Amino acid sequence: MATFSLGGLSAYTEENKADIVTKSILGAKTMGLIDVRAGIKSAMKIPILDTTSNFQVGGSCAFNTSGTTTVTQTTITPVALKLNMSWCPSELEAYFTQKYLKAGSMYSGTYDSQDGIDNLFFTAITDRIQAYINKQVEAMLWLGNTATTADANLKLMNGFIKTIDTAATAVAATAQTAITLSTVRGIFEEIIFQKIPNAILNDNPVVFCSQEDYRLLLNKLWVDNLYHYIPTSGENAGLELTYPGSNVKVIAVPGLNSDNGTGLPTAAKHRIFAGTANNFVVGVDLENDIQNFDLWYSKDNREVRMVMDFKLGVANHFTDQIVQYKNI
Repeated sequence: MATFSLGGLSAYTEENKADIVTKSILGAKTMGLIDVRAGIKSAMKIPILDTTSNFQVGGSCAFNTSGTTTVTQTTITPVALKLNMSWCPSELEAYFTQKYLKAGSMYSGTYDSQDGIDNLFFTAITDRIQAYINKQVEAMLWLGNTATTADANLKLMNGFIKTIDTAATAVAATAQTAITLSTVRGIFEEIIFQKIPNAILNDNPVVFCSQEDYRLLLNKLWVDNLYHYIPTSGENAGLELTYPGSNVKVIAVPGLNSDNGTGLPTAAKHRIFAGTANNFVVGVDLENDIQNFDLWYSKDNREVRMVMDFKLGVANHFTDQIVQYKNI
């Protein structure tokens, strides 16, 4: 069975050998910002400790116990995911791609190590696949919804939006018809200065938003002549800023972008979430599972094959300490 789609190419004559060009794909940024719990094969219960300690009138030798220590649990249940792909190198021989193939008609060789792929074309392919996986994982962390049927990847698990909306205990920011240049600053400032619970103010709260809404906010700050605030080079590179007059960092994450997935519902677009980073939990088996794969030449099938297996799931400890915004 043919595994390459080569209908857009002409039979090879003579073309310059050049670097393989690929489109840009956004990476899995969220994984580096929140609490990642590894070692989960099926499910994990994360203990949560809380106490109430009541003062009493002193000045006596009596000992009267007061206060309560409460232990609860957050359960995170990742789903098992995999990727299987295969390619027939011989299909590339009639096109310019022949220049990227290893010498000889036998394509067996070193494909079994990510650091030892001895074929330029397949190195480019695996690099591209890795970038694609990062993008899909990033979107699934936020937008995953098993109730959807429009997107093949997003329907495989529930992400933070579904988890938070289902709990229905998050602090709601005032909904607007749309996030525009005239409304964006008011939306973010209500979240930052009015809606974030006092209980987490000393725990470095953050605001997660899409890249388009972040850029709109930054644009509004300049339009309003707030030029005294100058983002650092690191903030600019990471699309993040500490909001002027606060201790709250606003971070743009690709997983909340409105152009993610197929048939993304309106209720999942332009969502904004605020809380502590460790209140957003991702469960995996190994932290680098989404970066590891097996690539080998199958002598039985005369093709190069690739397999990747990983686990992924999300949870929130305290949804009542999260602020959520969505358009009307």
